[in-house]
Amino acid sequence: MKKIFLVLAMIGVLMLYVGCSSDDTESPTGQAAKAPSQCKDKTDNDGDGLTDWPDDPGCTNKNDKTETNPSLECDDGIDNDGDSAVDTSDTGCDSPTDDDETDCGDGVCEGLENVANCYDDCGECGNNIREGPEVCDGTSLAGENCITQGFDFGTLACVFDCTGFDTSGCEYNQTNQTNATCGNNFIEEDEVCDGTDLAGEDCVSQGYDEGDLACLADCTDFDAAECINWPANSCTDTDGNYNVWLQGTASGWYNGNAFNSTDYCVNQTNVMEYWCLGTIVQDTLASCNATNCTAGACGG
Repeated sequence: MKKIFLVLAMIGVLMLYVGCSSDDTESPTGQAAKAPSQCKDKTDNDGDGLTDWPDDPGCTNKNDKTETNPSLECDDGIDNDGDSAVDTSDTGCDSPTDDDETDCGDGVCEGLENVANCYDDCGECGNNIREGPEVCDGTSLAGENCITQGFDFGTLACVFDCTGFDTSGCEYNQTNQTNATCGNNFIEEDEVCDGTDLAGEDCVSQGYDEGDLACLADCTDFDAAECINWPANSCTDTDGNYNVWLQGTASGWYNGNAFNSTDYCVNQTNVMEYWCLGTIVQDTLASCNATNCTAGACGG
């Protein structure tokens, strides 16, 4: 009988040993084994180029089980914008801490992008629907027409890039020319000019040399009161022109600029002589030879 008990006891110990050494998910205490920490295994588990805590933003501490961060679109391991790229491999992610995988300007309206925040990807000029910054789009004219644009009748349209209205199909009544508003800085109907709108004209195009062209208060013509013409080119010399023996002053006008140049001694034996060649002033460094230069003339 003792031998039977001894055999049974040995069988029980053997079974216990086999059970404890088997590859199961329970610890010797019967509890489930803990998942290994990805934040201290020296491996870039989420492929964002950052490894473990504290470098990887997906790790809250070194015992964190995963390197991904579900609160950040660029570190959550999910293709949030549906472009088949995940996290930092997505061109919309600048870094793992970026919270938006979308990439405005890539030609794909995705994720959180919409017409308001990414017209380049989500808007479409020419679909007859005003979107984003569009002033109008095809037949969608925002309630505007030729009359609201200041004309009498006609057909208002939208320019090809949806940035403004095309009023080429709008007209004024031929017998009623009272719709122009003088003073609004916009030439209308038979106005010659209007405020700052000078139809491309300036003082020079009006025959003057310089100045500031304006428009008359009634918009019927230009106001050239501030336009001027330069004095004609001229030159006179008080010492009779080229004369190194007498100090003189050459004065006059050249292309709108006045000049007044007096002879002077450069040194003891040389004089700067100003003289006129027609209407153009000339300057010549002249030698007094054996004499001295005194008070802007030779012979002193």
